[in-house]
Amino acid sequence: MTTGPRLRAVEAFPVQQNGTQGICLRDPLRYTEAILFIPLGLVPLLQLMDGTKDLRDIQADLMRRFGSLVQSEEIQALIDALDRAYYLDSENFASYKEGVERRFLDSPVRAAYLAGQAYPKSRDELIRMIDGFFAHPEGPGGPDPGMRNETPAGAIIPHIDFARGEPVYAHVYRALVESEPADVYVILGTAHMEAEQVFALTRKDFDTPLGTVPADQGFIDDLVEEAGEGYFQDELSHRAEHSIEFQAVLLRHLIGRDHPISIVPVLCGSFREFILGGGSPMDEPMVSGFIEGLKKTLERQAKKVCVIASVDLAHVGPRFGDPEPIDPAKLAATQKRDHEMLESVRARDPEAFFRFVQEEQDRRNVCGLTPIYTLLHALQSPEVKLLKYGFSPDPQGTVTFAGLLVR
Repeated sequence: MTTGPRLRAVEAFPVQQNGTQGICLRDPLRYTEAILFIPLGLVPLLQLMDGTKDLRDIQADLMRRFGSLVQSEEIQALIDALDRAYYLDSENFASYKEGVERRFLDSPVRAAYLAGQAYPKSRDELIRMIDGFFAHPEGPGGPDPGMRNETPAGAIIPHIDFARGEPVYAHVYRALVESEPADVYVILGTAHMEAEQVFALTRKDFDTPLGTVPADQGFIDDLVEEAGEGYFQDELSHRAEHSIEFQAVLLRHLIGRDHPISIVPVLCGSFREFILGGGSPMDEPMVSGFIEGLKKTLERQAKKVCVIASVDLAHVGPRFGDPEPIDPAKLAATQKRDHEMLESVRARDPEAFFRFVQEEQDRRNVCGLTPIYTLLHALQSPEVKLLKYGFSPDPQGTVTFAGLLVR
């Protein structure tokens, strides 16, 4: 029975603030954007907030463990601060959460959640940022406006923040700009939050600082007819997810400014149970049903369609659960494994790609597994070309990514 404060499932990472060691709390579900700093001396209080202890129990437990008295006022102040920031599983949070979710579900438009955070909210500033991608020293240069290659069947594009991924973004989007534009872009985004189903659909248009990108209701109708109705169960996972939002922003500026476009937003969850349990994801009816439904929907479209997998690759280092920081040798080994893994992608073999990650037990935390697997199964294309590979080096948490074009 719950008798006291219960801390929600939150992320914690070590920091030093004004010379004081501590941790910061962050909400992985993004119900709150508040990041709370907790001095190291108060961290044991958090560990006791499991819902089974009231204030006096916590005080007594701290006395037994450390032999010192923490004043009840200090404990209550921390409890109050956590509750105000919606970090406790409380009536206050439940009411707030219900309001957030209701407003999202009732709105026909998915708001630009990360505008002003991950990229500029100002239209002009955002345009300057995106156009600047192509001038990066590792970028491809600006697109040739006279080029009009055939519409690609698909693309694999990073979803890392723009500042770290700009040259790879530029290589892929230059190829898209230099091709006949698609009418519909099916965006298979990586879902970073847990969900009941592997795939999550929404019918919402996506707002951006550059204008709204409409969801293609006709394509979604056809997809539901082929795959079934059960893929809207986790629609809430779209609310704060960046992997589709980033592509919507880029498509709106680089393609949508000259050509009317629409999108089909699909979030793709984890294959972890298949990695640990063996077998293929296609053995699961809800997975195979969606993928086969997407494949049939693509085949029946009169419009030009391009399928985008919005993905990053490896996530290595202590920030992602590894015991040791990433040194040059470990980074080189990670890059080598990435390129070996991408060979199965270039060979258009989704099952070989999955088995590669499965055999590693996903030790490198490849967050693009499900979208890439889905894209490879859904598209019957003769060529997958690697345009640019990149990484964001950090001993505590290195991320790798790549841009590929599917023709």
